[in-house]
Amino acid sequence: MREKIIVHIGYPKTATSFLQEKIFLELHKQGKINFLGRYKDNSKFNKILSLCMQDSLSVKDLKRGSGDFIRELKPNTINLISEEAICWMPSVYGYGLCNFMKNLSIVLKDYDVTILLSLREITSWVFSTYVELYKWHYHSVEECQTYNQYIDMLFRKPDNLEFEFLFPSKVLKSIGMHFDKVEILFFQDLEHDPSNYAKDLSHLLNVETSNILYLLNNSKSNTGVYISTGKKVKKVFFGDYLSSLQRRLSFKYSFFKKLSRIDVFRSLYLFIIKVLNNIKMDKAIYFDDIHESRKLALRKHLLDIDTLGEYILDQEKLKRIHKL
Repeated sequence: MREKIIVHIGYPKTATSFLQEKIFLELHKQGKINFLGRYKDNSKFNKILSLCMQDSLSVKDLKRGSGDFIRELKPNTINLISEEAICWMPSVYGYGLCNFMKNLSIVLKDYDVTILLSLREITSWVFSTYVELYKWHYHSVEECQTYNQYIDMLFRKPDNLEFEFLFPSKVLKSIGMHFDKVEILFFQDLEHDPSNYAKDLSHLLNVETSNILYLLNNSKSNTGVYISTGKKVKKVFFGDYLSSLQRRLSFKYSFFKKLSRIDVFRSLYLFIIKVLNNIKMDKAIYFDDIHESRKLALRKHLLDIDTLGEYILDQEKLKRIHKL
């Protein structure tokens, strides 16, 4: 019997950290599941995440590079990976989610794999995602210094690879090309219908619903960032600019990939980042709200119900997506 693996990929701002720390990790401690990350910076999956974003590797390279992770899998239980960077990082850094999923399917070819995706109301999620990724990426993108600028670019350049992950239909299509099983969780159930949320999770993880409900009721989730108007100041470390540049270059040019493998360069780079990360910069961003009519346009722009219906066979869940 093949080992079962669930790969939870977010979306960002759908209580991923809460699930990792309060649900998945606790179930792992109870021996109910085998949770392989991510919890804070402890993830046995990080190497595979990096490997799957390289297009120069052969099938043999991918298999060999994933050996340490594969040895952590356990039979007769659910092996769980939770890493929301899978959802957005391949797009934002120009590699593409479909390419990533192709490589991931090679690594996990011999296993029974389910991809788990969490969804929430579209317009609030897009805003929250922008805020979350600002520190890691958008602080260095001149055209995306305000939320309205970000939305403008999204409307103007919907086919830009950087925005691929914002379209649930594109994400599901990329997943569906390489994996047969996809499951959906709804973020709003955490607050409004926790019993249904617990039921969905218990079915996936093969854990008693009462156990999930107990963990939900005894933990407080972060319900996300809500839209607010006026100026906010977000602290951005100077080192973030350098690390952002390095990430983009390393994913695009083989020279930088090879250079980053040299111990001397890597040690020097990490030392510079450590120093620069103590230098704080006041980065004022105008997180301006958008008009209600524009929210409706944004929702229509991002949701392609016909395509979603090809990958979500549960009609009840498809109806609920209409309301996102």
